[in-house]
Amino acid sequence: MLRVRMTFLCGFLLLSMGQMQRAQKCVAFVQPTASLPPLPQLYVCIHKLDGKPYDAAGAKLCLDSILASGYFVNGRIELSPTKSSLFARFILKARPLTVKGVDFEVSSPLKDQMLNWIRKTGEVIKTGDVYQAKQDDRTTELISFFFRSIGKRVGITRRVDLDYRVGSARLSYRITVGPDMVPIRPLPPFESACKQPIKTFSLTDIDDYVPVNLVEKMTKTHAFGCFDARTVARDQRRLQDSNLFQEARYNVGGSTRDRQISMYVRGKPLKVREVRITGYGLFSDRPFGSEAELPMRPGDTYRRSTAYDSLEYLKNKYVRPGVMVEVVENDELANDGQLVVTFQLLGYEEDTVVINGRKFRVAPPVIRGHS
Repeated sequence: MLRVRMTFLCGFLLLSMGQMQRAQKCVAFVQPTASLPPLPQLYVCIHKLDGKPYDAAGAKLCLDSILASGYFVNGRIELSPTKSSLFARFILKARPLTVKGVDFEVSSPLKDQMLNWIRKTGEVIKTGDVYQAKQDDRTTELISFFFRSIGKRVGITRRVDLDYRVGSARLSYRITVGPDMVPIRPLPPFESACKQPIKTFSLTDIDDYVPVNLVEKMTKTHAFGCFDARTVARDQRRLQDSNLFQEARYNVGGSTRDRQISMYVRGKPLKVREVRITGYGLFSDRPFGSEAELPMRPGDTYRRSTAYDSLEYLKNKYVRPGVMVEVVENDELANDGQLVVTFQLLGYEEDTVVINGRKFRVAPPVIRGHS
């Protein structure tokens, strides 16, 4: 992944009676100074400390290997003992790089709307800033959250060009628009705060016969949304009246400031009428024929586990070096009550980091959270 994860934790259990300290869990954290290079491979040795006793010699070798890259001014390790832990801070200093340019590449009808939206927080990286991987990471998250709020999946490809020799940084974000999705309501400051926010929304008590994507499209109560008892009642009634499920109900708990909702749904066998595959981004011009080895087939009874196996099959088949592949499921009811299952493939290029003229490809992490 492109971003430097600035927090790695490393805890240690102290033995009583004056015995030597012994590590119980490993978390080290990087304390950055100025513009650290966003190359995760530089910091792999820190991850290797996880779950092991603190090894001073190993930590020193780790620090030396990081500094040997030549991208840092200096670095050191500081230890902070507590009654139950010993924390190791890798304090790394790099030269500050001034951002000389930031470009956003996206289809023109959406570009101005996106830029106005993501700039509301003041957290977006901009020309004149000192480059920081954390702010770069936040910019990518905000772009993703904007498109989720308008019901679009996207792939974001970044190019980060850092030159420590002259102290400059340039960034570009290329957004590949993919298939539609159920919109996710943004949190403040992008939308007004809910009087009763849904803090927890669980879909774990839904059985294997239920196409969750279809349930989401049939209802208006979703994660990160505002709680409304009448909407919940209407959603429950719609699921029950659809005749697609043996039983469907919402369980509501929590306070008005912390609504907790879980869904209990037991499905009826639904026959799969058709299985389709469609492509977006790098796959938009690719015709997809029938996949003989695809686990889900026309005539099958729908099972979510089989759909998941099909997603994994397609992702593994079409992934290739330098390309990110995301596969999602879209379900529709045909007029005869059978299910049309479409697997949607979104392909886009991996992120690129260029440091002092040397090019690295780095797979970005999947953004799972919400602003």
